[in-house]
Amino acid sequence: MFIISDKLLNKLNCSVCFKYLSVKPIKIYRNRAIKCGRCSEDDDGGVVSLYEKIVENGLFPCINRYEGCMELLAYSSVEAHEAKCISSQYSCPICSSEFSSYHFVQHYKREHSNSLLEKPEILLPQDNEYENYYMYKENDMIYILHVDRGVQTRSPFRLGKRCGLGAVCRPSQIYNS
Repeated sequence: MFIISDKLLNKLNCSVCFKYLSVKPIKIYRNRAIKCGRCSEDDDGGVVSLYEKIVENGLFPCINRYEGCMELLAYSSVEAHEAKCISSQYSCPICSSEFSSYHFVQHYKREHSNSLLEKPEILLPQDNEYENYYMYKENDMIYILHVDRGVQTRSPFRLGKRCGLGAVCRPSQIYNS
């Protein structure tokens, strides 16, 4: 068995649910979409991918790892584990959309990429007033930094509580300190 790396997992997501390609059958379609077993149907025109043969001896992290589930799962047991694993909904501080922790990270990457920090550094604009919520992800930890440089703001920085590695964070804990 081998652990499938984050670098590879981040490139191999279902075109419909955006989760890891960790539930079979994995199908490829003429329009180049790739669907996992959570989203594909029996006679939907997709062709089963050889990807399954490559990852059948791989170990996948749980989709709820940002909520503290550190299970490494065999390809054959992912679906059963996901059915019983606890997941919460989180509200995006920028647009208020609700997501599971995994989809929260994916949402930030797609919709708020200008607010995603690749490293724990930030350059702030010189405007008189400025407010934003930045996300920084390191391993299985999610950090939300609220920057509010308003006229009446006492402290312009608030670092939200960490999420992951055994600490199950509630929606209000992500960015409301």
